[in-house]
Amino acid sequence: MTSLPGTPDPSIPRTRARRRRALVAVLVFATLALSGCTRPLPSVSFFGNGALVSAAPTLWCSADSTAEALDCLATRSDASAPQMTLRPGQGVSVNVPAAIGLAPWVVVFRFRTAAGKQEELRSELFSSDARQQYELKPPATTDQLLRVEVQSGLTPMATATGNGVDYAALHTWVVLIVAA
Repeated sequence: MTSLPGTPDPSIPRTRARRRRALVAVLVFATLALSGCTRPLPSVSFFGNGALVSAAPTLWCSADSTAEALDCLATRSDASAPQMTLRPGQGVSVNVPAAIGLAPWVVVFRFRTAAGKQEELRSELFSSDARQQYELKPPATTDQLLRVEVQSGLTPMATATGNGVDYAALHTWVVLIVAA
């Protein structure tokens, strides 16, 4: 399109507007792409008494090469943990994502006996067998589960006495149990 001498070319503002829109679109796309680069942290599912509960990590840390310093993305107290209702003797099914199941993990649980005493136990250590599911049952049919915690990212450390080895968990997920 040609314009008369002395009149501005009408295609110039359109070109500038198009460039601005293209630049804005590129900036918006880049911002969204960069903010989406952080993978979401994995959740663990707990199923019991007909209810399914998904728990975000209560702890998610990485250790430096000497395991002397931690960098934690998530640290939550039990107050923010999801809850489920179970009767004495009822168990819970724990389901971890594949990425967690490929590394060693363990279930630590607290329960109350019929006599009212609180105790804590743990499952066997599930190592690199790609296990993703565990059925947790209280030790006795009269015991009430109170708290279930999945631990992974296990890092060896000396025991308090220095005579053995224990494991610190870098990743944890917790569900609290409300007595029915």
